[in-house]
Amino acid sequence: MSLSALASAAVLTTSAPLASAAPLGSTASLGSNRVAAAASDNFLGVDWGAFAIVFIVAFAASVLIVCCYALALRLLATGSVDDTGADGSIVSGARGERPIGATVGGFACLAVCVAAVLYGLYLIIPQFH
Repeated sequence: MSLSALASAAVLTTSAPLASAAPLGSTASLGSNRVAAAASDNFLGVDWGAFAIVFIVAFAASVLIVCCYALALRLLATGSVDDTGADGSIVSGARGERPIGATVGGFACLAVCVAAVLYGLYLIIPQFH
């Protein structure tokens, strides 16, 4: 078999699926998702209202978790004296009493942080649903 016969046989076997494809300039070649997005007037095929809601909720949740963690650290540090000198060295290891309210509040804030992280893992991992 000659090289030209092999080339024409390859063209014949691959031309059938390509013949059913739409021409390059037509809208059918864009795919059904792009055509549906264009029909619903979404820029770049994104529902920007839903995207904004997800962004706002995620931002608010992250700020809440960071604030709870910072408040927990501050409450749990209540009662400890400033034991560093002017040069940053530790002067004494004495520790004062922490009020029970600060202890309970600190651990409550840490519990909120742990619950938020566990809930996020629950939402991400599909085997938990």
